[in-house]
Amino acid sequence: MLFQTLLSASAFFLTTTSAAPSVVRRQNGPIAVTGIGGGVQPRLELRDLQQDADQWNIYLLAMARMQAMSQDNPLSWFQISGIHGRPMTAWDGVNGVSNPQGQGYCTHASNLFLTWHRPYLALYEQSVVANALDAAAEFDGEARDRYTAAAQRLRTPYWDWAKDPGSGHAIPDSMTMQTVSVTTPQGGQTIANPLYSYQFHPRPGGMGGQYDAWDRTYRWPASTSASTFDNDSQMVTAIDNGRDGWRARLYNLFANYHDYMIASNEAAGSGAGHYDSFESVHDAIHGVVGGPNGGNMNIIDVAAFDPAFWLHHTMVDRCFAIWQALNPDSYVEPQAQNHGTFWYNQGTVMDISSPLVPFFADPSGNFHTSQTIRDTTALGYTYPEVANASPDQVRQAVNQLYGGSTASTARSVVPAAAPSGLLGRSTSYGSLPSNFSSAPSLSSIAFPAREWLANIKADKYSVEGSYYIFFFVGNFTKDPSGWMNDPNLVGMHSVFSMAGGGSQKHSVLVTGVVPLTHKLQEFVASGLIPDLGEISVRRFLRSKLQWRMMKSDGCELPASAVPSLRISVVSSLIQAPKLPTEFPKWIGDFKTHTDITNGLPGGLCDNEALD
Repeated sequence: MLFQTLLSASAFFLTTTSAAPSVVRRQNGPIAVTGIGGGVQPRLELRDLQQDADQWNIYLLAMARMQAMSQDNPLSWFQISGIHGRPMTAWDGVNGVSNPQGQGYCTHASNLFLTWHRPYLALYEQSVVANALDAAAEFDGEARDRYTAAAQRLRTPYWDWAKDPGSGHAIPDSMTMQTVSVTTPQGGQTIANPLYSYQFHPRPGGMGGQYDAWDRTYRWPASTSASTFDNDSQMVTAIDNGRDGWRARLYNLFANYHDYMIASNEAAGSGAGHYDSFESVHDAIHGVVGGPNGGNMNIIDVAAFDPAFWLHHTMVDRCFAIWQALNPDSYVEPQAQNHGTFWYNQGTVMDISSPLVPFFADPSGNFHTSQTIRDTTALGYTYPEVANASPDQVRQAVNQLYGGSTASTARSVVPAAAPSGLLGRSTSYGSLPSNFSSAPSLSSIAFPAREWLANIKADKYSVEGSYYIFFFVGNFTKDPSGWMNDPNLVGMHSVFSMAGGGSQKHSVLVTGVVPLTHKLQEFVASGLIPDLGEISVRRFLRSKLQWRMMKSDGCELPASAVPSLRISVVSSLIQAPKLPTEFPKWIGDFKTHTDITNGLPGGLCDNEALD
């Protein structure tokens, strides 16, 4: 109730202390996504932006103002967020196809996944900065000059969910606090935190299911009722537990994926060693932030209304920019679309020149394409790791950020006695040690001889809404509500889908990966496995590895409900780097170990080929 009251008070304060902000004025022609003028500025990690008091204050004021704008305004929080999915209406006069196969303009399982979201983020950034400039103009004298300068430098931040958070949590406190303190022209104020939730005003129709009853966005809602609340502490723990795996996946994508058409999106068909993608990692974070019971971030249709969406997707765009700097010659190639949307149907062939609807590049009505947004500086922004950096410098930055404690690195560990409870493929309680110290520097890393991965293939639209796949080693709780934070969880993946499973004419097979190597190294250090030799690992995983699935409503999902599900375990030899500017490399063909998965529900069998 306090949060709801503060939301209302914040909206009142932001809409009554001054004239309407200039950003609300509708342009006469198409809304052009041109980026921020006045020079290229870096998008900063959220915690780094917070270190600049003026930029942080004007950013929070801008976010609150944007969320308070009339929901009829095309540059409001509601309208821009609605481009992604619900309420499935035309934005800026750009109509969709007749009988659309998906909610919203967003692209998924597509060669346009990364490129479509780039102008989408730039449009959002334009509105944020315009609101920041309007907020700065309300101050007087020296304060107005300071905040105007801060607003001109401002670019929307990203949340790095893979970085080592030190003594903090993987998700910044600024995203989980219900209120924040800001400085306004009238002095210090406490307002509802615009990074925590978005309050609908009014609640719209046509959102579907519980979303028609929710007045605001939720993360880890306790139920689907209108009176639900956020389980913030469970979300924070789940994100902390997932960070190592996401870090490993990112590092592997930077180090060993060099084809844009594979690295960019989760569409199946890339071979045993390339089941992962930036889109697939992106899905996992959506699932963990949204949580069970259909938290907004967990459903494509309504995800963009959550402020976390924009911080998360800016991180994905940053990963895209880093990957581009490492692989400048690989980019969008023609591909038939696996996933229908509001503006195209399945089977439509898209290429580098296809329009990224509904984003206009100019007031004349020309749409952006993957070619026009290839360089982030054309939209007025960059990222610290790639600004004027050579490929060697980018690799060194990636090694420093993600090269420790990943699927391709060893950890400094505190040996622990093997825990009880590792009784094989059963479902009683057990525990694995968690007293491991932080990762060493790259120069001290002892690389394992072999990379181990659990590959996942499944239909994106098999069930109503998104669903999770959890991997355990040893015993685990029978209660699905405890799986996300079970001590024997080795990794989790989320298949990010629509509330109704979409309206697709055929299945959309997607792939993902759960890295196993970093966990196997921990098991060796604690005495659970004698060594990382292939025979020892295969014997261990054959007797201990299990997986279970859960629907977005928090209920267990039997493997029979997803007939397309195929889980495989694969491995490859690793060539260790010799310099800080080099990456570890997977060498030779990946081995597929059907002896680990054969006979398990959804597991790859001995007589099946892995494509």
